[in-house]
Amino acid sequence: MAAVLRLHLTALFNAFMRGEAVPSLEMLNARIVVIPKEGKDHTLCANYRPISLINVDVKIFAKLLASRLGACLPALIHVDQVGFIPGREAPDNIRCTMDILQVATTGEQGAFLLSLDAEKAFDREAWPYMWEVLRRVGMGSHFLLGVRALYLAPVARVDTGGCTSDHFEIRNGTRQGCPLYLLLFALSIEPLTNYIRHQEDIRGVEVVGESYKINVRTYYTYRGQSTTFIWGGKRSRLPRSGTYLARAAGGLGAPHLTYYRAAQLAILSLVNLPVKQTRWVQLEGAMGDGCPMDMVMWLPCLHSETAHPSPAFRHSMTLWWKYRYRDGLSTPHTGLTPLFWNPEFPEGLRLRRFGWWRERGLTEVRHLTLVGKAATLAYLRESRDLSPGETFRASQLLHYVQSFQ
Repeated sequence: MAAVLRLHLTALFNAFMRGEAVPSLEMLNARIVVIPKEGKDHTLCANYRPISLINVDVKIFAKLLASRLGACLPALIHVDQVGFIPGREAPDNIRCTMDILQVATTGEQGAFLLSLDAEKAFDREAWPYMWEVLRRVGMGSHFLLGVRALYLAPVARVDTGGCTSDHFEIRNGTRQGCPLYLLLFALSIEPLTNYIRHQEDIRGVEVVGESYKINVRTYYTYRGQSTTFIWGGKRSRLPRSGTYLARAAGGLGAPHLTYYRAAQLAILSLVNLPVKQTRWVQLEGAMGDGCPMDMVMWLPCLHSETAHPSPAFRHSMTLWWKYRYRDGLSTPHTGLTPLFWNPEFPEGLRLRRFGWWRERGLTEVRHLTLVGKAATLAYLRESRDLSPGETFRASQLLHYVQSFQ
């Protein structure tokens, strides 16, 4: 059966890509099921959530197009837009906004934050504009014909759970329930954001020569409670374990703090990536004026205080230093321990004297070890082209590395 369906669907989808008409307009029919919002007046249409169900064959075709378009979006859309872009997440821009506010409030730059919400943005998308955007970004004619086939003459009807309305035409907007609609919207809003980026009259917050002007993201709601808020500062009437239980099990459904700590520590993994692709990592790296972020977390815990300007980064680091040894996440002396910015190696605080080493990326203990032991001067001369002028500093570094053994 799968082989037979594959042949028929392939022929159908290729026909769409050639610009042929949909064989039956019923394929473009959407069934909109409305779900009442809890605790609202159900005599008002606004108090229902519409869920659009589209034809399965059309949805498969749209998913194929979405897979192709999604692979291109990171290259077509600026990094300051994160909504619906593969590999980007809304929390990235939330953290970036927090950092920009910190820079603006603690520095001498005058700035204000303007938040705009495009009301019913998906429903108001003009199709001619959408086709032109796809054409301008270089989408091929076959891809354009395939997308346009989904918008040839779409109709919908409303199902209220017993009664079904007459069909009505859809004349604008991206189609809810279609795998393409979020990607098409993200691409359609890019010309506006690009216009704002290139407006000289609109200046962003400057951080080390980089201007941070605009953040585009989706909004989402996270429902959580804290025991302090729930009980108003008084003695809780439920044990903490009961607070975390699901409501169906008699608890309050509050988020478990273990997951919160895990999420904070997971964020630090982005700091240690060799290529800093996430925008907030680049921004917080520029905000700091001392030890690089990926080295701060490997400093000895005894000297873990940092004056990094980002409160979000400081908070993540506070949790890391608290649980680093307690939970066995790291040993006191690790090969990732920095050679510089490290109070246990005072000579390394004089960064200019060790420029030769930093230029070659020899900045961590593991870079000067060989089979678990400190390397020798002879090894450094042979494998690292150690110059005679760096022999004294090499002896200082190796002496510190030997203290780990």
